[in-house]
Amino acid sequence: ALCAKSATADSTAQLPRMIRPTEPSSPVTRRSPAFILTGTALIVLLCPITSHGLPSLTSCEGASPGDQWRFCTGSTPITLRGSNYIRLDPIKLYHSTFDAGQYNRTQYRAAMAAMARDGFNIARVFLDELPTRGIGGPTTATAALDPGYLDRLAQFVSDAEEHGIYTMLTVVYVPDNAYFRNLSNTLPPVGPEWNGSPNQGFLTAHGHAMYKAYLGELGAALAARLSASAQQAVLFSLQNEFALMGNAYPFATRHGTVTLADGVSYDMANATDRQQAADSNTNLWAETLRAAVRTHLPQTFVTVGVFTFNAVQKSGANGLLLDGCNGNKSNTDPAESAPYVDCRFPARPVWLSRTSLDFLDVHIYQKDGSIAALDANLVTEEWDNVAKNKPIMMGEFGCNDNWYPNGVACAPAVRELQLSSCSRGFVSWLFWTYDCDEQPDWHTMVDDGGAINHVLSPVTNPDPCKAL
Repeated sequence: ALCAKSATADSTAQLPRMIRPTEPSSPVTRRSPAFILTGTALIVLLCPITSHGLPSLTSCEGASPGDQWRFCTGSTPITLRGSNYIRLDPIKLYHSTFDAGQYNRTQYRAAMAAMARDGFNIARVFLDELPTRGIGGPTTATAALDPGYLDRLAQFVSDAEEHGIYTMLTVVYVPDNAYFRNLSNTLPPVGPEWNGSPNQGFLTAHGHAMYKAYLGELGAALAARLSASAQQAVLFSLQNEFALMGNAYPFATRHGTVTLADGVSYDMANATDRQQAADSNTNLWAETLRAAVRTHLPQTFVTVGVFTFNAVQKSGANGLLLDGCNGNKSNTDPAESAPYVDCRFPARPVWLSRTSLDFLDVHIYQKDGSIAALDANLVTEEWDNVAKNKPIMMGEFGCNDNWYPNGVACAPAVRELQLSSCSRGFVSWLFWTYDCDEQPDWHTMVDDGGAINHVLSPVTNPDPCKAL
């Protein structure tokens, strides 16, 4: 779910092709905000309201040796259950939840109250890092992050905490403004071969430094704006769905060597070297960014979201080798009529589990909620080899109208998937989405009388792993 998901009739997971929205030419104001952040509201933000005082998260082992690790508060297990709460710009269909002119505190608080009544305790949100708007402000901005955007974001987190809801913040890009461009110019440059490669931010020392600076600025800004209890109610996802591109440098060719952020030279003609290049530097990137966040928010849980190899029509990790992405030419443009080749290769949970990340986040999309279908998906993740030494979240699962005509028909399938995943180590679930009517081909929790909301609600199903 990088921007908007594309529905498919396949029974296995199918994710949207990588689409990076272009810069909007003018402000979009489809939704008229019922609340404008004023000086008075800022005073309220800086003088925290009475809240639930959500405890900080920890992780703890299951009740008996070998049990799956859980999210906990202290030594008491807690089950995080909720949804992705998003608003999309109606033209670019990119995340606009906290954008000026789109932010609607009254609407958001009403949704939080409904979530809380139904027993949900977490909402996942996305930051807008596109140029000219969002958290980076205008492209000429000399401040790292836009103060107004940060105020609105902090207000949302505080409001959610008041309702007993943790907020999971999702990052995608480093903002493009004068501050970060100037910072980039002070760093040792990358070679021209990296120009235009989306892998640069994840594999080079320069890219790591840029993301580290962004996450450090974001962590510091939230620490300055949030009460101590609200700080405990924040989780971070360092990337919505981490993927390296097999049709971009250094993986686009199958020859030559490249030295990456970890200081190691890798042979692009060797599949083992190629895979090690991806795994080692992905883990280094994740470790670096987690440390940047926790410098300012030391109790914050941090993860990296991934989809499965099965979701992008791959059987598993193979050194990022795929005809049509590197080697033989084929179609990597979804707009062309020739068969499309998806060149995304996700990060591997089996490797991410070896980092200091606080939990894993694996996104599952499939029509069939059975254990057999889930196993066919997870086998591409080397699931039996994933160390179950930290909690595992399903940060996205959902249902589109090519699979089922409405939420009523979809509800049993998503509930079955939740039940199936319990036996495979998942301990937390966030549905895509709560009420995003900007994606009409994806059924939300509140559609059709709240049919999906009903079957997933902790009030209806106190134990998500026990069939009623």
